[in-house]
Amino acid sequence: MRKLFFICLLSAASAGLQAQKKTTIIAKVDGLEKDTASWGLHSFDYSVFPQAEMHLKAKPGSDHKVKFQFDLAHPLEITFYTNRTSVAVFVEPGDSLELSYDAAKKDSTLAFSGTRAKNSEILNKLNSIFATDWNKLDSTTTPNSFTAFYNNVYAKQEALLAQNKKVLSPAFYNYAQASDYAYNLSGLISVPGLLQMVKQKKKSDWLPSGYWSYVNKIKLEEKWLVNPNYIKLLNYSYPSLLLDKTRMDQHKFDEPMERGDKLLSMYEIQKEKYKKYPAIMERVLPWAMENLLNSATDVSARKGVLDDYLENYSKSDAGGTALKALYGRLAAVSVGQVPPAFTIKDLTGKDVSLADFKGKVVYIDFWASWCAPCRAQMKDAAPALHKRFEDNKDVVFLYISIDESASAWRKAIDDDKIEGIHLLSDNGGKGRVAQLFNISGVPRYMIIDKQGKVFDNDAPRPSEEKTVTRINDALKAS
Repeated sequence: MRKLFFICLLSAASAGLQAQKKTTIIAKVDGLEKDTASWGLHSFDYSVFPQAEMHLKAKPGSDHKVKFQFDLAHPLEITFYTNRTSVAVFVEPGDSLELSYDAAKKDSTLAFSGTRAKNSEILNKLNSIFATDWNKLDSTTTPNSFTAFYNNVYAKQEALLAQNKKVLSPAFYNYAQASDYAYNLSGLISVPGLLQMVKQKKKSDWLPSGYWSYVNKIKLEEKWLVNPNYIKLLNYSYPSLLLDKTRMDQHKFDEPMERGDKLLSMYEIQKEKYKKYPAIMERVLPWAMENLLNSATDVSARKGVLDDYLENYSKSDAGGTALKALYGRLAAVSVGQVPPAFTIKDLTGKDVSLADFKGKVVYIDFWASWCAPCRAQMKDAAPALHKRFEDNKDVVFLYISIDESASAWRKAIDDDKIEGIHLLSDNGGKGRVAQLFNISGVPRYMIIDKQGKVFDNDAPRPSEEKTVTRINDALKAS
């Protein structure tokens, strides 16, 4: 399914106005002697590692150490990762931070030293509180016990922060407060939906006591906009709660609602709720608009909303330009459109283009070898889907990988014994094909009809029964 990502151009632009300082992270990881792959840093902030898709990679030396240096303009949480492990760190401009651990026993051996090392130490302790308590939940969890879990985690996190306030930097303390608060409220708001998804029944059957009181408990704090989790709370969880409350009052809470319609209603709620908070509007509305555009089967239906946003709410020329470009890419792959032409190589090195399959229904699977959900679908669900159409020569299964490594692509296909036509996108996720089809995340699926036009630009996964229905619908429509 389509994955959505916040447009970070606003934060990138603001970061560019601040003085940048050289920042260093050194990591030493034992127990990974056979892991020769690159280790890396990852951040969703485009202003930090813009040239590497939010990643900065390097290979460890014989001493099991790796050193990263980069320019940083503002405090930031970054993830250090290897093939088997990951650790969250918090750095501020000019910091020189070192971390070390044994991969086999990371939690007990993780240590930090250097500038403001206590920040990263406490960050990982805060994260471990959630993970430890989460593992205690089981199938007997009720709405009220789920609520108690979130509140208990939050109380422990707040206590840990308070105990260490004097040794933490003000920037980290503010960041951690925002993060813990946002996780807590987002979790509390999600309880009915989570339990309804797992245990079925109606969503209203899983409302915990006092659920609607959260409507009046959300703090609108502009100082917390440094934290992406807080922005997500304001962008999705909070307006979703407000919409649910309205639908409950209208006796429509349990009625299904199309995702695009829901996002449009939430966008209108955000404009009204945040209008007295310009900094919040500036950070949240671009994200909401991106989600709104991405959710549209026919993006032209969102043109009026986009024009209104650009005229009355957009505060960034770069952000506005990015949204216009997104609209253009989505319009090119809207239902009924002939998708952009491309020619890329298959496993044998042969040039293959989408036009080669005109007259057939094409189920396109965008994936990558490093994407676990992609490979699970391809290995466990795709064979059954193929079998459903094995006697129909008018159905083609086309797999387009956004791997940057051809060897990793080939190995995944060999390891998982994935049948179908396999193509490798040039230059991975940054390549022309990924850009033309607006592939911001994988897995992603599309269906092209016999006329060579887009039939479904956000098709269901192979494991879903409705995938068979959609392919059959495309066969009939053609």
